[in-house]
Amino acid sequence: MSSVEFPSYLRSRIPKEYIAQSAVVRTSSMKFSLFLQILLVWSLLALTVPVNTFHVFAAPSYGAGVKSGDIMIYENVTSFWQSNSTQSPILEQGLLSSLNPPLIVLPAVSSSPNATISVRPNATVDLSRSMEQITVELALNNTPDVPPFNSVSVVLSYDPHVLTASSLDYSTNVFTQTSYPQAVIRNCLDGQGAGGQSNLCQPDDGLGITSFGESILGGVTPDGTQGSIFFLTFNVNTTVPSFSQILIKQAILAYGSTSIPITTLNGSYSSLNCGGQVCPPPPPAQPPPFIAEFLHVQSIRLLVESVSSGNIISALELLTFNNGTVPRAFSLSGNVANGSGNLAFWILSSGLNTGDPIYNVPSPTINRTDTESFAGALRQVIHLNLIQARGNIQLNWAWDQATGVLLSFDSNVVLNSGISNSFGYSIAAMTWTNLWPTLTVGDFGMTANPTSLIIRKTSINDPFALAISTITLTSLNGFSGTVALAATPTGFLGENFSSTQVNLTANSSAYASLILGGANSPPGTYFVTVTGTSGSISHFVTLTVQVVVQPDFQLFISIPPGGNIVFAGGSTSVGVQLFSTSTSSFNGTVTLTGQVSPFVSDGPTLSFNPTQISFAPTGAPFSQLTISTTASTRPGNYTITVMGESGTLVHTFQLELTVLPQPVLTLSPTSGPVGTQVKVHGSGFLNPSQDRFFPVELQITFDDQLVGFFFLQGSSFNFTFDVPDAQAGIAHQVHAKELFPSSLDVQASFLVLPEPSTLTVSVNAGTIYFPGDTATIFATTNLNGQLTTVTSLQLILVTPNGSNITLNAVLVTPGVYKASYAIPSTGSIGTYGIIVRAHQTGSSDDSALASFEVKPTWLQANGRNVITATSIVGAVGTVGVVALAWRKGYFTRRKDEFPIP
Repeated sequence: MSSVEFPSYLRSRIPKEYIAQSAVVRTSSMKFSLFLQILLVWSLLALTVPVNTFHVFAAPSYGAGVKSGDIMIYENVTSFWQSNSTQSPILEQGLLSSLNPPLIVLPAVSSSPNATISVRPNATVDLSRSMEQITVELALNNTPDVPPFNSVSVVLSYDPHVLTASSLDYSTNVFTQTSYPQAVIRNCLDGQGAGGQSNLCQPDDGLGITSFGESILGGVTPDGTQGSIFFLTFNVNTTVPSFSQILIKQAILAYGSTSIPITTLNGSYSSLNCGGQVCPPPPPAQPPPFIAEFLHVQSIRLLVESVSSGNIISALELLTFNNGTVPRAFSLSGNVANGSGNLAFWILSSGLNTGDPIYNVPSPTINRTDTESFAGALRQVIHLNLIQARGNIQLNWAWDQATGVLLSFDSNVVLNSGISNSFGYSIAAMTWTNLWPTLTVGDFGMTANPTSLIIRKTSINDPFALAISTITLTSLNGFSGTVALAATPTGFLGENFSSTQVNLTANSSAYASLILGGANSPPGTYFVTVTGTSGSISHFVTLTVQVVVQPDFQLFISIPPGGNIVFAGGSTSVGVQLFSTSTSSFNGTVTLTGQVSPFVSDGPTLSFNPTQISFAPTGAPFSQLTISTTASTRPGNYTITVMGESGTLVHTFQLELTVLPQPVLTLSPTSGPVGTQVKVHGSGFLNPSQDRFFPVELQITFDDQLVGFFFLQGSSFNFTFDVPDAQAGIAHQVHAKELFPSSLDVQASFLVLPEPSTLTVSVNAGTIYFPGDTATIFATTNLNGQLTTVTSLQLILVTPNGSNITLNAVLVTPGVYKASYAIPSTGSIGTYGIIVRAHQTGSSDDSALASFEVKPTWLQANGRNVITATSIVGAVGTVGVVALAWRKGYFTRRKDEFPIP
């Protein structure tokens, strides 16, 4: 059993007899019937309260007192609702007294409930079900003063099918702010003690329960202490939409042996999706409509759109939320005479007095009429106060009597079933209106987008862990001036505005960016209050910031020297390496994609091998990016963007690629038979001095036959080779290949011709002639071994004195030519040469050389001796000598003469 203490603002509005009877309650989960009871009471308020419950002074006249264009703004809106089962927190005095040194027992003190222990954020919404983990803070709020204390004990409950506790961090809590030693007496997550210590769990610990207890030894906290008790990280079941409250089952601050009265604020997690909106939590967590409507709302704007007799159409705009949801608006309409529609109590009939029913049908009756100050002037105000269900529900409304416009309201609800309690409240007051033009003053509105931010860190001190929210300032009623912006963050969040002084002109909007840094903040949930001030006007908005440490990755590219330059038709390769950049190792899978800019047809294409990389045992943290071009790829500069994506993490890098025109290869000649000498000229190659710091080797091949290699010395070269053995009649490819760093193959065609026909010439002219003889010369011409008549044949006789004589060659038979030369009788002694040149069209030329000798006859050579002999032996003897000489062969015979027998 435990005392239930109500806040002072609630205590003043709840009947004393109810507080007395509710002093001690046993609590568990509120039954659904209680929720129905709330809704039923709400319906009775509007429809079934008898008229004779209140005194009616006169029959009122029901008419609308507002006009089209009237605006009402309500600020200082606060709402609260709690409905949960609560067991009595019992401080284990035996355990505390066994500590060494023992806990100091301080004198008991009395204090009112002025401390709040809350779960922050109070609502974590994840409609996409993408949060695998959430972190909440259990915080001690100073409202406005907390007395000294030296121990804290908290028990949280949640749905273990939705949330399971992962880790609890109390390293930066309120006790570490003191100089006293700390002792943890309870630290149990889902039935498992921290570090495997079973003594840190209690019998009521188990699945769905996290408990924590800690004390400081030898002293107490300073007066007014506030801050974190612990940060709790949950693993989230994201497989199905679900909802889980995060209930504070037990919460106690101890001052020695005395408990300090506190209030608690629960939290919740929801991934329930109702048409794009967050589904309401299941009973009993849902508060009554008139409280639920204003939960987390800071300001409200009501605009009258049209008035026709008693019918009114207006728009209710919820301007600013604390829980990160977007502003919304919905229409109100109804009749002030009969209460139809959904205007509820926002606008009533004008001119009502004490005792008048609100509508001309059975309805609640005005309790009293007062003169009160609203919007800077005294106003006649009518009130309605209802206490229903034995004091469980107390409702107070106040309207302007002249117009029937709601000026303020507060609603308090307390329900007790004996096993659970539920209570809540909602409060609002109008702070500005144009109902009274003489009192209209300019104002400004302030909103933030977004109001819920997540800062993801890759390490404990990540300087790039940032989040940005846009602060919008809007001029109202012609306001103009300078608005000073200030931000007050909790924890160690850094804050910086793009401009702290914003100039706002009449009937316009202005903006400023708030940059929040989480570099020095441990994981957890923090709050930032942004205040805008101009003169005496001040407004604020609250941001919720969640700091999480998320494993991250980065991609490193390895470009070989010259690898960012490629010729059209070539390709290059780039290495892509995955590495972790966070303190907790990244172990996800990264999918690689890429794009080329500008995107043109026949532009460079990208190929990854593999397309997914990871640190997994079966994966590889490396991929090869191949950039390919075609011969028709347009030369120029291209930007290659590679993106690595893993879940919500996306990183990109860029590299610049230069595509050069394809080099040119020319051959001289371009055709010929095997053995032809060919000169290869290359131009347009990349000079090694341009972007390469190593020799570039080129291989010259004839088809697949290597005919030579060399190293480039410039952008052009000359290379000579003889055509190797190859098939005649077809074109063969001469290649200039660069194998590294680029894959380059420049080609030119060479036509191999058949071998030409072989022409051979032979000549025969005899060996010895005598003066006066006729030399007969025969020449033959053969083509591939066959006698062939040639196109032309020239026969030249070279005389002993060096003169040339062209002889007339007569074709005797195909391929056989004959020529004659009459040897002069005198002056012709010596060697004669014969040169024969033959030409055959379509074949090669050929020539032949022969010679013969002209000698004197025997008689000419021996004439003197013959004369001497004649004188000696006489004439008869002379004849005998000649005859003898003839027989002996001393006289050379012609080839056609026969020897003398």
